[in-house]
Amino acid sequence: MMVMWEHEKIISKDLSKYLHLDYGTLTPVLKKLESMGFIKRSRSESDERLLDIEITEEGRALKKKAADIPVRMSGLVGLTPEEAKTMYDLLYKTLAYMEEQ
Repeated sequence: MMVMWEHEKIISKDLSKYLHLDYGTLTPVLKKLESMGFIKRSRSESDERLLDIEITEEGRALKKKAADIPVRMSGLVGLTPEEAKTMYDLLYKTLAYMEEQ
Protein backbone atom coordinates (compact mmCIF):
# COMPACT_ATOMS: atom_id res chain seq x y z
CA MET A 1 0.00 0.00 0.00
CA MET A 2 2.92 2.35 0.57
CA VAL A 3 3.76 2.20 -3.13
CA MET A 4 0.12 2.79 -3.99
CA TRP A 5 -0.08 5.82 -1.70
CA GLU A 6 2.96 7.21 -3.47
CA HIS A 7 1.89 6.47 -7.07
CA GLU A 8 -1.95 6.27 -6.97
CA LYS A 9 -1.93 4.27 -10.24
CA ILE A 10 0.74 1.86 -11.45
CA ILE A 11 1.09 -1.10 -13.80
CA SER A 12 1.63 -4.53 -12.30
CA LYS A 13 5.08 -4.89 -13.86
CA ASP A 14 6.34 -1.73 -12.17
CA LEU A 15 4.75 -2.63 -8.85
CA SER A 16 6.46 -6.01 -9.01
CA LYS A 17 9.82 -4.28 -9.47
CA TYR A 18 9.24 -1.82 -6.64
CA LEU A 19 8.36 -4.59 -4.23
CA HIS A 20 10.92 -7.13 -5.49
CA LEU A 21 8.13 -9.70 -5.85
CA ASP A 22 7.31 -12.01 -8.74
CA TYR A 23 3.80 -12.14 -10.20
CA GLY A 24 3.00 -15.44 -8.49
CA THR A 25 3.58 -13.84 -5.11
CA LEU A 26 2.07 -10.46 -5.95
CA THR A 27 -1.18 -11.62 -7.56
CA PRO A 28 -2.79 -13.13 -4.43
CA VAL A 29 -1.89 -10.00 -2.45
CA LEU A 30 -3.48 -7.78 -5.10
CA LYS A 31 -6.60 -9.95 -5.20
CA LYS A 32 -6.92 -9.68 -1.43
CA LEU A 33 -6.41 -5.90 -1.46
CA GLU A 34 -9.03 -5.60 -4.21
CA SER A 35 -11.52 -7.76 -2.30
CA MET A 36 -11.00 -5.48 0.71
CA GLY A 37 -11.76 -2.46 -1.47
CA PHE A 38 -8.32 -0.81 -1.24
CA ILE A 39 -7.36 -1.10 -4.91
CA LYS A 40 -8.99 -1.63 -8.29
CA ARG A 41 -7.38 -3.83 -10.94
CA SER A 42 -8.09 -3.57 -14.66
CA ARG A 43 -6.43 -4.59 -17.90
CA SER A 44 -4.10 -1.98 -19.32
CA GLU A 45 -5.49 -0.32 -22.43
CA SER A 46 -2.01 -0.07 -23.94
CA ASP A 47 -1.04 -3.71 -23.27
CA GLU A 48 -3.71 -6.17 -22.17
CA ARG A 49 -1.06 -8.50 -20.72
CA LEU A 50 -0.53 -5.96 -17.95
CA LEU A 51 -2.77 -4.88 -15.12
CA ASP A 52 -3.38 -1.29 -14.13
CA ILE A 53 -3.64 -1.04 -10.38
CA GLU A 54 -5.32 2.02 -8.93
CA ILE A 55 -5.88 3.01 -5.33
CA THR A 56 -9.46 3.57 -4.20
CA GLU A 57 -10.84 6.10 -1.71
CA GLU A 58 -10.87 3.31 0.88
CA GLY A 59 -7.20 2.69 0.13
CA ARG A 60 -6.37 6.36 0.57
CA ALA A 61 -8.24 6.43 3.89
CA LEU A 62 -6.18 3.47 5.11
CA LYS A 63 -3.06 5.66 5.00
CA LYS A 64 -4.23 7.58 8.08
CA LYS A 65 -4.76 4.36 10.02
CA ALA A 66 -1.33 3.07 9.05
CA ALA A 67 0.63 6.25 9.83
CA ASP A 68 1.96 5.03 13.17
CA ILE A 69 2.98 1.55 12.01
CA PRO A 70 6.64 2.43 11.23
CA VAL A 71 7.12 3.89 14.71
CA ARG A 72 5.45 0.89 16.35
CA MET A 73 7.55 -1.53 14.27
CA SER A 74 10.79 0.23 15.14
CA GLY A 75 10.01 -0.30 18.81
CA LEU A 76 9.63 -4.04 18.24
CA VAL A 77 12.99 -4.68 16.55
CA GLY A 78 15.18 -3.09 19.22
CA LEU A 79 17.32 -0.97 16.88
CA THR A 80 18.34 2.62 17.35
CA PRO A 81 17.32 5.00 14.54
CA GLU A 82 20.93 4.94 13.31
CA GLU A 83 21.02 1.14 13.29
CA ALA A 84 17.69 1.00 11.47
CA LYS A 85 19.03 3.42 8.82
CA THR A 86 22.16 1.29 8.39
CA MET A 87 20.07 -1.85 8.02
CA TYR A 88 17.81 -0.13 5.47
CA ASP A 89 20.80 1.08 3.46
CA LEU A 90 22.42 -2.37 3.48
CA LEU A 91 19.18 -4.08 2.48
CA TYR A 92 18.69 -1.82 -0.53
CA LYS A 93 22.35 -2.12 -1.49
CA THR A 94 21.95 -5.91 -1.44
CA LEU A 95 18.76 -5.77 -3.52
CA ALA A 96 20.42 -3.47 -6.09
CA TYR A 97 23.38 -5.83 -6.33
CA MET A 98 21.10 -8.83 -6.83
CA GLU A 99 19.24 -7.05 -9.62
CA GLU A 100 22.53 -6.49 -11.47
CA GLN A 101 23.37 -10.22 -11.45
